[in-house]
Amino acid sequence: MIPPSLMVTNKKRGSSPPMTWAALLGVLWLSGCGPPGPNALLKGDRLNRQGDYAAATEALEKAVELLPQDARAWNHLGLAYHGAGRPSDAARAYQQALRLDRNLIAGRYNLGCLHLEQNNIPAALAEFTSFVGLQPNAAEGWAKLGRAQLRASQFEAADQSFRRALQLNARLAEAWNGMGMLQAQRRRDAEALQCFGAALREQPEYAPALLNLAIVSHQHSNHRAQALQKYREYLELDPPPPERDAVQRMARQLERELHPPEPPPATSPPPIAMRTTPSAASPATNKPAPPSEAVSAPAITEKPAPAPQPPVATSAPPVVAEPAPRPRVEQVRVTGNETFIVARDVAPNAASSMDPRASAAPGNDPAPSATSGSRAGRYPYRSLPAPRAGNRDEAQRLLAQGVLSHQQFRLAEAIEHYRKAAQADSSYFEAWYNLGVGAYEAGDTAQCLTAYENALAIVPDSLKARYNFAVALERANYPFDAALELEKLLAAHADEARAHLTLANLCAERLGQPDKARTHYLRFLVLDPQHPQATPIRYWLEANP
Repeated sequence: MIPPSLMVTNKKRGSSPPMTWAALLGVLWLSGCGPPGPNALLKGDRLNRQGDYAAATEALEKAVELLPQDARAWNHLGLAYHGAGRPSDAARAYQQALRLDRNLIAGRYNLGCLHLEQNNIPAALAEFTSFVGLQPNAAEGWAKLGRAQLRASQFEAADQSFRRALQLNARLAEAWNGMGMLQAQRRRDAEALQCFGAALREQPEYAPALLNLAIVSHQHSNHRAQALQKYREYLELDPPPPERDAVQRMARQLERELHPPEPPPATSPPPIAMRTTPSAASPATNKPAPPSEAVSAPAITEKPAPAPQPPVATSAPPVVAEPAPRPRVEQVRVTGNETFIVARDVAPNAASSMDPRASAAPGNDPAPSATSGSRAGRYPYRSLPAPRAGNRDEAQRLLAQGVLSHQQFRLAEAIEHYRKAAQADSSYFEAWYNLGVGAYEAGDTAQCLTAYENALAIVPDSLKARYNFAVALERANYPFDAALELEKLLAAHADEARAHLTLANLCAERLGQPDKARTHYLRFLVLDPQHPQATPIRYWLEANP
């Protein structure tokens, strides 16, 4: 059996920054000639991608000096420090990026990778839990969370995380390797071998799986030939892995065991045996190797070296980073693509997502204005006290349970976990935000509105919470307040297309303000001219000059 100590060690090769789950996000605006700050950021990003971390550090230190409030610049600088082998400086840079933008998903991922490399497991768990909450359809995030949970001996949680990663991407070698390590910990060696084999089918030169498959095979006499083969494949990797010398000694020892040398020929006749008194039996000739040659198995590794991986994602775009085309946000449905907690951003209800032509069609009178005596009332905003910090570790644990329940469509259970997380730490934005998402899906509008109010009291400039709050207000028949919230959002994010569309629909259908609707429809068409509703909107504009 594999000693437990072999199952939790993390070996890393070189000082490359962490693999991330997407590429080339958040720096596309930095093109051509421009101010020195953006140019320094662009130069540093390019040098990071080329692996010239010393030069990247110099450029990015200048960038953060010129752009001290730009979270992306700090995240880039963290990557440069990370790649240059300066973990303390990298951690400070990532943390500064997250202070400026707590929802910077690339920053959370990169900081989690750094904590994992430094064996700071509680901190890694916290960052990856936040990451999968913000980006629940990123398989790499679930695989990293599973690794951290495995190191923390949270085996059931790790099992769920690895399975979730493989549901999202059945070809992710890192997730198969993690599942193999988990099975080896459980003494299920056959299943472990299958998982390591699956990792290598997807990525034949994936170093951790090669070494782990060799070590587990070495424990069984009928798999030792396979172990020797995998040791040799591991030793042939380029660049050489850090455990090369130890693995080479293991391979030589195993080869001697499988193919012992022929005994040398006798050089003279053996002496004639003399009859003597029987003596004790001679010792066995197969003596163990001297201590200096004894080789202990290296640790089963999770990621000793970066195998061929996607480029580094250094930052998130201003609103969401979507691995797939943006869904039609005006429909009520679970998308699974948003960068929000639990992968769900609420969408406007059916009334606001109607064809814009409906308000101009014969016989279809627009809904009465909220400002002219309609039954729509005004929302009774609460005067919320300043949130007080509580037990953040407990809140994060509850949030992670809620995310998993939500992903498994156990909505009531997820809502209860979110509610308890918010109770454990009332200053925890993600708990309130998730509670709002879950309550909206459950049709509990009152709890949803309260949750978003609390979330916005903690992070007033959260675009996603403000947008969802507006949509929930509309569902609760507070269209005037919904419009006000969308106007607040657009004051800070003038190019947020979905907010323009939702506000235009409100003005056209609920508030009786066609001039205002026209302004927002026109802006929406500039921002998203290929949207599925672009043609109906143009018809509406023709009918409402």
